[in-house]
Amino acid sequence: MKKKLSILAAAALLISSISSSAGADQNEKYIVTAYCPCNECSEGYGSMTSTGVKAKAGNTIAVDPDVIPYGSTVVIYYDKELIGIFTAEDCGGAIKGKMIDIYFDNHDETIKWGKKKCIAKVYPNAKG
Repeated sequence: MKKKLSILAAAALLISSISSSAGADQNEKYIVTAYCPCNECSEGYGSMTSTGVKAKAGNTIAVDPDVIPYGSTVVIYYDKELIGIFTAEDCGGAIKGKMIDIYFDNHDETIKWGKKKCIAKVYPNAKG
């Protein structure tokens, strides 16, 4: 329980520090799906992203780089609950416009996530 509280406190601090950064886009609605390193999801690329880094669950998302620039920090909420703070590091053939694909370690997790309408706040190139 103590570890969960410290993680939540760290996330709140990160969101607070990011929020004070210039250039944050307003909360926007996105269709959010999921992918993993299996051939079905990754089109044979495994965990290697289009930016050349290895995808990490809980961190990597695939985006349309014309909508969300690579390197951006993206805070995603579903039903007013924080899903996570991610980095735009990948793109995918089916990710066009206001779509986001969250990277998971295995296919069962992607099936469990499904397809959701979420709110995302984008901080362009906050990490880069």
